[in-house]
Amino acid sequence: MPVITTQILADGSKIGFWKMTESVDDLLQNIQLNKIENCELSEFNLDKRKKEYLCTLLLSQHLIGDRIYILRDEHGKPFLKNRKENISISHSSELLAVMISPQNIVPGIDVEYISERVEKIKHKFLSTAELEFISEKNRSKHLLICWCAKEAILKIYGKKDLDFKENIKITPFHSDCKKINASIDLKKSITHFNLDTCIIDNYIVVYGRQTEK
Repeated sequence: MPVITTQILADGSKIGFWKMTESVDDLLQNIQLNKIENCELSEFNLDKRKKEYLCTLLLSQHLIGDRIYILRDEHGKPFLKNRKENISISHSSELLAVMISPQNIVPGIDVEYISERVEKIKHKFLSTAELEFISEKNRSKHLLICWCAKEAILKIYGKKDLDFKENIKITPFHSDCKKINASIDLKKSITHFNLDTCIIDNYIVVYGRQTEK
């Protein structure tokens, strides 16, 4: 299996990264799909989407050490059938990331290929205060870390009713910082998150969890 790297965090969570360069046929040689999975796979017209689907199953299975089945709730949040672990999934271009966490931890992970395209949408997901701490030297990287952080938090939250600009707040941080803090502000309640960042090849990766109460 072409897993780039795997790591185990202090809280017992596992993260795996996979460079998806195989063909769909090659991937199918490594897993026996059930009827539902075959049906889901057939709904994808593009080979890229089929590879993402198959690699997600294979990488998750690799991290857990057992055959797994991925379902989604009414909000589209993935979960593992008949298992206590929690899962978060992200892919960008050729890179796939899967994070598996113990029962009491809800993980969130996001990966994005480093490019300058994020500059065009920065005002849609960052507040005026957040834009003020973005560095000029590593601007695209800094913006993408913020984007990935908010995406990771959305995955932890698990619902679609968050406004990136209004509800998710990022504490100012330097573009080279490996750990950042953020929160969901819903006026009536504030939830805090600890996030880690790294670079895999030419991809920004942000992952984390809600802080302890």
